[in-house]
Amino acid sequence: MIVMMVGLTFLGVAFIFIDNSSKDVATSTAGLIPNSGCNYANCYDCVQDDDCKICPQPSNSDSWICFNSSIYKSDSDLDQICHDGESQNYCKTNVGPWAVVGLVIYIMGFAPGMGPLPWTINSETFPNWARDTAMSITTCTNWICNGIISMVGYLHVPH
Repeated sequence: MIVMMVGLTFLGVAFIFIDNSSKDVATSTAGLIPNSGCNYANCYDCVQDDDCKICPQPSNSDSWICFNSSIYKSDSDLDQICHDGESQNYCKTNVGPWAVVGLVIYIMGFAPGMGPLPWTINSETFPNWARDTAMSITTCTNWICNGIISMVGYLHVPH
């Protein structure tokens, strides 16, 4: 349990660092790229909007711009606008591997302990004559609840 808490804490801190270290993007394109509605100050906020992407400014590849990609018909249009055809819908960061390390630590704590525990308790709770049917019902209930949580519970997170 302690390993799981350490992993989740590590993962949360990594996400905070990713958010805080997000590269600033230009909000004014000086008429080079019409951004129409993508006026975000950093990369992370820009890529959270489904219609927005980032790319290097044509005049300076070290400076990035957030723009509305939905107004372009094809990827070839984006390639002409972005420096070297580098339009992206993700932010480059050096902190990303730390989030993976936190996830691995969490899984190392979860897999041998809390992961299989409900299945062990379920298999020992029911009498032998009802075990097959009861395990089928509990497994189906588990999958349905996981589906509901996945589809409904986290829909608001990216928006």
